[in-house]
Amino acid sequence: MRRTTWAGLFTLLFSLGMLLTACGGGAPATKEEPLTSANTEQTEEQPIKIYTTIYALTDFAQKIAGDKAVVENIVPPGVEPHDFEPTAKDMIKLNEGQLFIYNGAGFEGWVEKALGALQSQTLVVVDASKDIELLAGDEDGHDEHAHQDEHAKKDDHGHGHDHGKKEEEHAHDDHEHEHGEFDPHIWLDPMKAKQQAALIKEALIGIDPANQSYYEGNFQALSQQFDDLDAAFKDLVSHIHHKEIVVSHAAFGYITNAYGLVQIPISGLSPSNE
Repeated sequence: MRRTTWAGLFTLLFSLGMLLTACGGGAPATKEEPLTSANTEQTEEQPIKIYTTIYALTDFAQKIAGDKAVVENIVPPGVEPHDFEPTAKDMIKLNEGQLFIYNGAGFEGWVEKALGALQSQTLVVVDASKDIELLAGDEDGHDEHAHQDEHAKKDDHGHGHDHGKKEEEHAHDDHEHEHGEFDPHIWLDPMKAKQQAALIKEALIGIDPANQSYYEGNFQALSQQFDDLDAAFKDLVSHIHHKEIVVSHAAFGYITNAYGLVQIPISGLSPSNE
């Protein structure tokens, strides 16, 4: 196999794999905005306040919402999104926000409890794994399809108190964190990332219908980027002989499953595995 072909594969894997920093709390810091009263009628002076849990969703929301929103990752840099526990200040932010976007599929074990404690009746909650075909969680790193009808659905325009989504209890100990029933690293497949972005777009239109065309246009631009990346992966993989990639932990199931690659993980799904 040509060295340039491998170099191209590594370049593409690196560019997409940068989004995996969400799994390790590697999101860049964002500037905190002063807290104000929640208001579902948006103006230029008061943009939509959006909170997310991983950098990939922060990026999607920023690209779609543009200057109509202020987007903040509620999980601080350097903190594992799996193990994060919201503070009283974080809960105030969520109560006064208009949109909360989380990855779902068991990635944020604290979300159910946090949403149940909120007093807001207007916060729109988006489970970014909604209606997406998930892979079964497998600590050995093998890719397995999970039945879509096993992934309970919810109305992403509710505030989350009646969430209803069945998720595996997260087991915490000194050595390991279990993801649960599903592999949650959805955003590493460009086509599934596009589905997540579409959910964000629909939520923004629901909150701010007057700017529907603006959100639609931004989403189309982002969608084209996903399509281009998908085409580039397909073209590159069609020219390589060896399909195996060695990864630090088994978080690349979606991308390997999408393009006929095989991940050889050093450890299982959890980034804390030794």
